[in-house]
Amino acid sequence: MSSNNTRINVKFSELTYSISKGEENILNGVSGRFSSGQLSAILGPSGAGKTTLMNILAGYK
Repeated sequence: MSSNNTRINVKFSELTYSISKGEENILNGVSGRFSSGQLSAILGPSGAGKTTLMNILAGYK
């Protein structure tokens, strides 16, 4: 069995998201980076957009 040593890094910059045009942004100017081999955490109060951010990065929205 061979091992796969593929490393994936994710970087995003100035991410903005709104539900419909002209409405208030849910996410506004969010930037960040997830580096392979590093533990990352997304922290914030309820309603801050943590789940929305992860859904966008995963391609669900």
